[in-house]
Amino acid sequence: MKNSTIIKFHIGRGGRFYNQGHLSFKGIQEIDEGDVFYSLFLNDETKEYYTETGSEVGLTEEGAATGIGRIDIDGDYDTTYTTTVDELTEKEIEVLRDDSDYDAKEIIQFLGL
Repeated sequence: MKNSTIIKFHIGRGGRFYNQGHLSFKGIQEIDEGDVFYSLFLNDETKEYYTETGSEVGLTEEGAATGIGRIDIDGDYDTTYTTTVDELTEKEIEVLRDDSDYDAKEIIQFLGL
C-alpha cells in the first residue's frame, strides 16, 4: 500500500440513530468505480456527469480519470468521494478505526495507528 492509495467514503444516513451526515468507508476504490458512478451519464459536450434526472453531480470526465473526485447526488447528504491515504482527515481515520472491513484495518495498520 502507498500513501497515494485511493480510498472511497460516503456521506449519507447511518449510525445508531440513522442520522444524516453519517460518514462511512466504502473501500479502496477510485471515484469511477462502483454502483454510484455506474448510474451516472456523461454529457459529451460539457464533459460533466449527471444523474438520470439530469442533475449535475460535480464530477467531470477529467476528474473521474484521476480517480479522485466527488459525486454529490442531492446537494445535501448523499455524497460519495475519494481521497488518498496521505490526505486522510482525523474524522476519516476515526471511521476507518471503527470499521470492521479488512481493507480499513490494513490502512490503519499501514498508518501505524
